[in-house]
Amino acid sequence: MSVKIDKQEAKKTDALTTELKKGFEWTRSHSQIVAILILSFLVIGGATAAYTFSQDKKEAELQSDFFVAEKAFLEKRASLEMAENPPPPGQETPAIKPQKSTGDLGQDYGSTLQPLQSLLDKSPQSKAAKMSALYLAEAHLSYKKPTEAVGFLKKVNSSSKDLLSGLVKYQLGTALADSQNCAEAVQTWAQVIASKESSFLHPQAKLKQALCYEAMGDKAQAQKILQEVSNLKDSQLAETATKYLRLVQ
Repeated sequence: MSVKIDKQEAKKTDALTTELKKGFEWTRSHSQIVAILILSFLVIGGATAAYTFSQDKKEAELQSDFFVAEKAFLEKRASLEMAENPPPPGQETPAIKPQKSTGDLGQDYGSTLQPLQSLLDKSPQSKAAKMSALYLAEAHLSYKKPTEAVGFLKKVNSSSKDLLSGLVKYQLGTALADSQNCAEAVQTWAQVIASKESSFLHPQAKLKQALCYEAMGDKAQAQKILQEVSNLKDSQLAETATKYLRLVQ
């Protein structure tokens, strides 16, 4: 039996599909979130980290190796982004040589991913491994490789209730959703939402949950979550939730 869809409904469906795609894809804003939150982790937790490092030589060594690997990765990413989005004319440019992307992850990032992979393989329980997994996932998601990103993020131990583990879970949910596994993604984001330490990620995690519930055909649950977010004081997230809510109703 066929179902006729009028033009207005078709436009609404197309709009929703577009928003779903936007919500699941790994964009530049996600890489900025990773960088900002890793920096926040290092700065806010500086005193604790310093104490931990003095007590744990192995972790200190891993962190030292991570900073070297991170520097190479970020420089490569910056060169790729500069080629894609060059600064406006007249604006002072950083001393970075733009590198146009070939569309191939291996060719574009070259050897910069291997040190991060080595840290992840060497000590998946460490903080350095969690941060390495986040960067590896970011790179692979940006090249439409969500399955690989899921593998990196699942390899580390994110069971503890700390900020970094919450970020790993949050990005794991994104990678799962990109892999068309919304059922597991919503459960992963639920763990983020249940963590007080990850409270700043709760609204974003809820928005992604709503998109996944809509993708799974559970409009009632999607509407419920979007209504919750639309009532938040954060005007930008509330506006986004309100827009999505109109699309699913």
